[in-house]
Amino acid sequence: MNLGMADAATLARLLARGHQDQYTKLGHAAGQAVLNQTRGNTRVMTRRGVLTNLMIRHLAPLAMSIGPIRRRALKSLAGLDLPVTRR
Repeated sequence: MNLGMADAATLARLLARGHQDQYTKLGHAAGQAVLNQTRGNTRVMTRRGVLTNLMIRHLAPLAMSIGPIRRRALKSLAGLDLPVTRR
């Protein structure tokens, strides 16, 4: 999910409940989570070596064939695991 869309949805939800004081805290947590995920993905994808190639070409596809792992990965890629998108 686009972080901006998640942010807008969170703000609307918090305003409707009268909890706008939580907005900054949740927004910072979501932004930090996106930065951490981006850094981690960049680190993995830019590494060179036999182990990295093994992981990317063989272990990742195998892991994605396992339902719970696939669902968690897709949820993370879609941004649905960010603090602002949790209910």
